[in-house]
Amino acid sequence: MKRLVSLLGACLALFAGSAAAATPGVTADQIRVATIQDLSGPIAILGAPIRDGMVMRFDEENERGGVHGRKLRIAVEDSGYDPKKAVLATRKLLQRDGVFAFLGDLGTPVVMATMPIIVGAGRPHLFPFSPHEATYQPLDPLKRNVQSLDVGLPERGEQAATRVEAGPGHQPDVDVADRGDPFLEDQAGLDQRLGQEQVGQLLGVRIGIAFDLGLTVLV
Repeated sequence: MKRLVSLLGACLALFAGSAAAATPGVTADQIRVATIQDLSGPIAILGAPIRDGMVMRFDEENERGGVHGRKLRIAVEDSGYDPKKAVLATRKLLQRDGVFAFLGDLGTPVVMATMPIIVGAGRPHLFPFSPHEATYQPLDPLKRNVQSLDVGLPERGEQAATRVEAGPGHQPDVDVADRGDPFLEDQAGLDQRLGQEQVGQLLGVRIGIAFDLGLTVLV
């Protein structure tokens, strides 16, 4: 989160220049940003702590004087992990609230539905909670994401395999109930499955994966 606030300051310097009034969400004394979380849907157990963590970190930064002398204000919208609801929230945040940037939006289905709208409006889309390649490729000054550690993505399958060792008495088959995430039946879900297959081939075992909360869990 500290890195995120620092990057927000860098984005402000880049976009605001000397005419803060011309930059959406930026005034002489505050910066308005937004985050779209799941606060009422299947991954609210993640969304609520993420929201709380952001609010706490922004409060800390504001006590230190804010970013470039401006206080940080965050608008939180609940997607319910529903892409359609997230799109409506995004349009509200852009058109009515006029936020400067979107931070840490949660979930690949939500991110893939809203990111084109956000970037198309010329607003920074920073550190979403999604490993999808589209969040960082192709390179775009408005998009920034950390390197995901999700072992499901195909380009990280080999990296994940090097971290897993079969110890004494290791069972070659690991059976895990597939709870099924309906939103993973897209390219992100296919990429995850491909990565898991690659890990299993490199290890010489069959790996069972539980799909839950839009994440991939290696067991």
